[in-house]
Amino acid sequence: MVRYRNALAFVVLLVSFVAVGAEPNICDPNTKPDLRVCLKAAYQKRDSELNEVYKKLIPLLSARTRKALQDSSISWIRAKEADCKTSSPSGDQEFYACLLRSTDERLRFLTKLLGRVRDADIAGYYSDESNGSVTIIQVGPNEYLFEMRVVRGPTFHTGQYNGVFRRTGNSIKYRWSTSDPMVMKCDLNFTIEPGALQVEEVDCSGFHGARAYFDGTYFKIE
Repeated sequence: MVRYRNALAFVVLLVSFVAVGAEPNICDPNTKPDLRVCLKAAYQKRDSELNEVYKKLIPLLSARTRKALQDSSISWIRAKEADCKTSSPSGDQEFYACLLRSTDERLRFLTKLLGRVRDADIAGYYSDESNGSVTIIQVGPNEYLFEMRVVRGPTFHTGQYNGVFRRTGNSIKYRWSTSDPMVMKCDLNFTIEPGALQVEEVDCSGFHGARAYFDGTYFKIE
């Protein structure tokens, strides 16, 4: 008896795996396959593809971005294993379906990052994989509008900030200029690196919750 809660989701997973070259007699839903065996094989194939993309990506990154990606990958692996073991007993159909879905998502993320790592244009969408994002839009010659949005922690502390900076190199100091002591300030240091944007905030507490922050490595994925 199939234990999946959503039969259509399983068909989609199986058809997807057949489409990328799996043996039809293993995973073709028309042949009543052993779902556990098929999903395990599908997961192992995706995991191998993920590792290949990761190996291509790592040498292209700066030391700081590489460390951030390595740290986020370790966190992702731990979360994936914990979530899938919680949702289903280890080794059954639902367990491997969970692993496959999570690995598919991670593979899409790394593939997007690999496709952007050589971008000369800094305009785009960046994610820090912790519910933080930076959107950058070019508005003039060497002028860029940025918007930062973050949601941090289990209590969902939020933050938002935007402004316009002029790019004269790969290190940008954004300074909010005001003489009014009643106006909140927020200064940001941006460092542009292959495939990433490093952000350091200076006195920005007025623009985000107590447990939120703008600091971090934001990976370019769009």
